[in-house]
Amino acid sequence: MTITKAAIARGRRFEPKWVSWLRSVGRPAEKVPKAGVNDESDTVSPWTSGHYVMECKSPGGLSNVDLLNYFRQAELEAGNWAKRRGIDPASVVPVVVVEDHKSRKGPANAIVCIRAERAFGSDPSSPGALRR
Repeated sequence: MTITKAAIARGRRFEPKWVSWLRSVGRPAEKVPKAGVNDESDTVSPWTSGHYVMECKSPGGLSNVDLLNYFRQAELEAGNWAKRRGIDPASVVPVVVVEDHKSRKGPANAIVCIRAERAFGSDPSSPGALRR
């Protein structure tokens, strides 16, 4: 799937909205500066035992979502982010955030995806572990 300039522009406009929304619900978050070939994802939110490193996408319609490739990008960039900071990559949870344009409800209605092993894994202290 080819990424268009329009999709890149939509994603860049979505990133600050996502950070603002996270902060509005009490989550610390920051936008990550672009780093070229060793890009480090789009946004980061710390967790008590690690960090969510998030790749924000705004494909223009959910029929254009290429989730597997988004995840490959998110995992690569989360690794870059951890390496640059000397952080254990196991404490970093790659996340893909996809804006839902059709809902018209903004970032609160974005689709947030993490790998099942990070969400439902056996280690409850994992930053991605969902609480029961």
